[in-house]
Amino acid sequence: MIDTSSSPGQGQPLQVSVTWKDIEWLKSFAKIPILLKGILNPADAEQAVKAGVSGIIVSNHGARNLDTVPATIEVLPYITQKVNQRIPVLVDGGVRRGTDIVKAIALGANGVLIGRPICNTRDVRSGAEPRPLCLRAFEAIRSERHLRRWKPFPGEKWMKAPSASC
Repeated sequence: MIDTSSSPGQGQPLQVSVTWKDIEWLKSFAKIPILLKGILNPADAEQAVKAGVSGIIVSNHGARNLDTVPATIEVLPYITQKVNQRIPVLVDGGVRRGTDIVKAIALGANGVLIGRPICNTRDVRSGAEPRPLCLRAFEAIRSERHLRRWKPFPGEKWMKAPSASC
């Protein structure tokens, strides 16, 4: 366990006791696909494939948990190369604009997670309902002028509409 109590705003110890055996245990009864979030190392990505997970999420958790971790976009090409399309690779972190989505896809990601821009819309004190603000943030990313010319390959989907939980 790493004590982060001296970090501002933290105070909770970081649990580092999860092992690959825990993933095996979880797979033994889980009836839903298992995605591993927090993969930043190609060796861990390879181990995730061997462990039989359904996919991985390249994420540094917003770099909130550990200081000086690499940006997800920096490690993404190494991870996608190691995984070699055996399982889906999603990327989380640093996605603020539509061009970030295009970069992630170009570097081999199967998709991106865009939670922070959507979550930030809920912080607006304008009195507006969260769902319209969520949709506005989503549309801002989706409708960037230069992205309208970019088309996915045949059979690929572009951006899905926001879910009802938005």
